[in-house]
Amino acid sequence: MTFKSIMVIGFDSDFVSILKNKNIIPKLWIKPGVHKIFEEKEGVLCINHEYFFYDYFKKVKKVAPIEYVHIIRKELYIQFEINNDRKFSCSWQRKSWESNVHKFHLFINMYYDLLKEKSIDCIIFSEYPHSGSKIILYKLAKLMGIETIITYSAGMLRGKYIIIKDMDDIGRFETAKIKGKQIFVDTKKIERPKYVELGIKGVFKKNDGKINIYINIIKNLKKYISFYIKGDEEKKKRSIQRICRGFDRIKFLKIANKKYEDVNDIIGDFIVFPLHVQPEATGETLGEPFSDQLSAIEHLRNVLPENVKIIIKENMNQTIYARGEFFYKRIESMNNVFYVSHEIDIYKLIKKSVAVATLLGTAGWEALCMGKPVICYARAWYRNFPGVFMWNEFSFFDIKNFEFNRSSLEKAVIDHSSLYLENVNDTEGVVDNIIKYMEMLK
Repeated sequence: MTFKSIMVIGFDSDFVSILKNKNIIPKLWIKPGVHKIFEEKEGVLCINHEYFFYDYFKKVKKVAPIEYVHIIRKELYIQFEINNDRKFSCSWQRKSWESNVHKFHLFINMYYDLLKEKSIDCIIFSEYPHSGSKIILYKLAKLMGIETIITYSAGMLRGKYIIIKDMDDIGRFETAKIKGKQIFVDTKKIERPKYVELGIKGVFKKNDGKINIYINIIKNLKKYISFYIKGDEEKKKRSIQRICRGFDRIKFLKIANKKYEDVNDIIGDFIVFPLHVQPEATGETLGEPFSDQLSAIEHLRNVLPENVKIIIKENMNQTIYARGEFFYKRIESMNNVFYVSHEIDIYKLIKKSVAVATLLGTAGWEALCMGKPVICYARAWYRNFPGVFMWNEFSFFDIKNFEFNRSSLEKAVIDHSSLYLENVNDTEGVVDNIIKYMEMLK
């Protein structure tokens, strides 16, 4: 297959320049940033951020076929709504459901028109599609038979990346055709990524109390006034967002601290389910069809013996977002399900548990390293490792009688490490590997 009309999503100008130098001229580039609306450069249509589509399209020449619209709406609308909603830290910034419905259909039609107008036959994504509009583009590409190439830079080895062609392949990596070097990873040494425990930058640090959060709110208010005087709209917006997140954290602590149960009162066999922070692109995109985490817990409650308990461990970085009244009512409606504090040591819980259940969280990988089985509900990068049981392929008997074999885990980890390529910040190397991958698809 020879690609004649390529679309680039994300990346920077160096990436596109290097592509051009290698005689690959993209027809369209949706690039990060919010400065210019669109421009033509050497035959490349550049649009800064897809939200400027409204300014580019005066009228859509070709609307998407209704068959496509029905499929995309059925599969992606709720995901779009959640992803669109999470962009706004302040509740008053969020749009009505009616606005989101219209925006959803606008994106379908505008992307369809662009793909048709430019005769796009290959889309290169700088990361797995996870924003509200990009998941629409990805699905449209699949429906239209357009090839997709994704650089996946999350997972076990930070700073490296894997090239795949399908989002559903994350964790399987069957389409990862280019291999790197094998690397030994010490599974006995658990190093929690720094981002997991940092809190939210400029809002709160791990286990900050209300006083420290209020101090940060005041600091951000002073910054807002300074940026307002200077006319710096971007930094002004960031300060307002941090102020809102601070108040949201305080609201969360006030409610959650009343809902938390004493972990010392829980005896007998239990499964621990550490919650993903919300909003979060990873859990809400790769977490499908369980991006609503409580639906995974409800399924787990349904398949486990009644006497086996489920401990829900709250995320240390959570705010009031997605933690409303009915979140707690759903938990309370389930028998032998306990909601415990974000301050509880997750490692102690894992050590005492029968297993860990998660969508695709870091806690699943940590549990494997600690010799515990994992019940996986989504596209975790480690889902093919020994000791991982997919949500629709396990029984409690399997979990309870699991025998850990570190040699098997380490072999799987070493094999997995060979999928990663050096280094995600080496733009020319990334371009070369993508071109090589494109050649392998022909």
